[in-house]
Amino acid sequence: EAEGLLHIFAQEVDRDYSGSVDGVIIPQAWVKAAIDAHIKLNIPIEGERVAAQDCADGGGDKNAWVGRYGIVCLHAESWGGEAGEAAERAIPMCIEWGMHEIYYDSIGVGVGFKTQCNTIKSQNRWPKNLELWPWNAGGKPLNPEGHVIEGDNESPLNKDQYANLKAQSWFRTRARFYKTYRAVVHGEVFKPDELISIDSTIPDLHQLCLELSQAVRKNNGDGKTIVDKSPNGSSSPNLADAFVACYNPSKSLRYSEDRYRIRVL
Repeated sequence: EAEGLLHIFAQEVDRDYSGSVDGVIIPQAWVKAAIDAHIKLNIPIEGERVAAQDCADGGGDKNAWVGRYGIVCLHAESWGGEAGEAAERAIPMCIEWGMHEIYYDSIGVGVGFKTQCNTIKSQNRWPKNLELWPWNAGGKPLNPEGHVIEGDNESPLNKDQYANLKAQSWFRTRARFYKTYRAVVHGEVFKPDELISIDSTIPDLHQLCLELSQAVRKNNGDGKTIVDKSPNGSSSPNLADAFVACYNPSKSLRYSEDRYRIRVL
């Protein structure tokens, strides 16, 4: 009987949304395996420095900033306030963490963030080595004519599998977590840039981990994969949204597509 109540405990006490929700895209066990995975697997920190900003849309919603160095999430933080005001906090964080690119949620309130970024630039307060790019969750999937499983012509095309960039990005992030879990727990070997790691010292680690296992997979009327980020009335996973965007840049595609050669599970 006690075992039968474990899923209720997970949902209500630990707020582990993957505990009792079907279709969770990134299981919590995979997320936990990724904490300090670069240390567990002895992977050096190197590569691009990318940040992403998810903008609050009012009410109790929060702004969220995530920054990474290569495969390692170095920092994740959320706060209240308006989207426009968020730029005054996000850009100094990019400077502090040495980011070279920042992607912002360009839909709706993201306009306010971009407007304030323009103001910062006009006042000569913008860092010279930082590039700003929009990230449109509702946009078309990347490489739409490519196959979900590269090299497998029998697998569906990205444009037929995913309804939008958001769905594709969540599942590409899922692939990273899955491979990391297999590497950490089962000793399987993958290319380092196919994996993912979350630094255990980031301020909002617990909340980020919970949010990453909140989104569930669904299909739209056309049979394409979509993402329900807030099942059962849960709050919007702002940190997870920023995290997913951070690992799936939509402009500077300096990434090899072969890292995503993994079947959707």
